[in-house]
Amino acid sequence: GPWATHGEDDLKLAMSKGGWGWDNVPVELLWQYAAFDTVLTAQLADELYPHIAQSYQGIYDLEIASTQVLTDMERRGILIDRRYLEQAMEDWGREKAAVGHQLKETYGLTNPNSNQQLMRVLERELNWRPIAFTAKGAPDMSEAVLAEIDHPAAQLTLRHREYHKLTNTYGRNILELADPKTDRLHA
Repeated sequence: GPWATHGEDDLKLAMSKGGWGWDNVPVELLWQYAAFDTVLTAQLADELYPHIAQSYQGIYDLEIASTQVLTDMERRGILIDRRYLEQAMEDWGREKAAVGHQLKETYGLTNPNSNQQLMRVLERELNWRPIAFTAKGAPDMSEAVLAEIDHPAAQLTLRHREYHKLTNTYGRNILELADPKTDRLHA
């Protein structure tokens, strides 16, 4: 309601005149505004809690029941199978290299991460023209766009990128973050 912005305009005016931002506004100016937020939150809780308690009690009970289990899991960490993950990363690396080799030999695509090279291949092979663009105006070569292009170069590029993501985003990070003594990954 109208009270939600109580004091905000006065505070913003004082901040503007004083040349302050949220990081350096004097506490004397901020405390009333901040205190009023607490009052409004309490009033809102009084108003909404009966509805929330009635409609979402089951979800709340489940969250309370699972909190201790999840807390224990975070404290202990998740055990990873280091040897399995290292082997999987080797397999993904070989598959990625094989796909990269096929792209280079068949289509002359030397860098599967280069959208420009892939666009040239698709233009040459399919007379393809981009129809979707990023916010900055570059042709959109995202996974969703490539998945719709019925050509082996697009599909192989998707596979190459997937192996890259599995190895670099997941595999390597998990191995680096896991405790080397216990092979456990902590939150």
